[in-house]
Amino acid sequence: MRHIKITFAALLLLFCIAFTADIIYAQELATITVHTAKVNDDGTIEVSVYISGISSLGGIDASLNYDSDKVEYVTSDICEAYQSKFGETNHIAEKNTVKFVAVYQDAKSANDELFSVTFKMKDSTLEVYQPQLEIVDLVDASLEINDIPYQIKYQQNDGSESDSPDESGKTAEKEIQDSIPESVKRAEEQRSNSESEQNAEGEEETEKQKSELSENKEETDTMQAEENKEGIQGAEENQGNIKNKEIKENKGEVEEQDRDSYQKTKDTGIKSDENFYFYWIIAIVFFSLIMCCIIWNRKRKR
Repeated sequence: MRHIKITFAALLLLFCIAFTADIIYAQELATITVHTAKVNDDGTIEVSVYISGISSLGGIDASLNYDSDKVEYVTSDICEAYQSKFGETNHIAEKNTVKFVAVYQDAKSANDELFSVTFKMKDSTLEVYQPQLEIVDLVDASLEINDIPYQIKYQQNDGSESDSPDESGKTAEKEIQDSIPESVKRAEEQRSNSESEQNAEGEEETEKQKSELSENKEETDTMQAEENKEGIQGAEENQGNIKNKEIKENKGEVEEQDRDSYQKTKDTGIKSDENFYFYWIIAIVFFSLIMCCIIWNRKRKR
């Protein structure tokens, strides 16, 4: 029994590990890229930090650490898309670091420039300089405030990306300075492809719904036509029944009138015959009386 419990516990532990691994694997991987330094007209350099691959950014705490022997801090700025009333950049001179902290009430879809820092070159042996980025916290906008896995990349002066800062001190070509990191391009392409797929699926679903609506309309029209046909047939039958009833009623009335007329005619004939016989009887009686009177007068003269 004990062996069964141990085996069951081991299987449960393996399942939990596998399940947790699946969840971690399913999470999106953010990429934070430190862009190669851009040389300004006044001789200062501007280092931008880009973020990509996040669909629901809830907060970030980052530090850009620099070498005070090589550069001098001038200013920093948060890009407009990521400004927040709970966000700011802060220069900590004694630690040679520029802090960027922001919390977002609404989830941010992060795939753009995050913030930038401007330095003045101090080391004359270097044309440009790239500081080192440190991420303290990177969380999503869920109620659980989950940590977002990330990777840090540094754009080199030839446009490629590396896990370490560019220490060549060489200025990149103007085209590379003005470009956006490859990680951001890839994330943008993935987002664009995803939107295209979603749009295609949406259009396909719309066409499917239109087809279903068309089929439903045809079925409805067919049913309506059949119902109308049945209604017309029913109306014709009702009309025919009404006509037959009217004909029968009219025929009955005519027959009744004929019977009444025949009865009246018959009654009239009977009355005529009775009158005829009555008059004949009166005439015979009257004639008999006359003859009796004549005979009586003759006898009397004798």
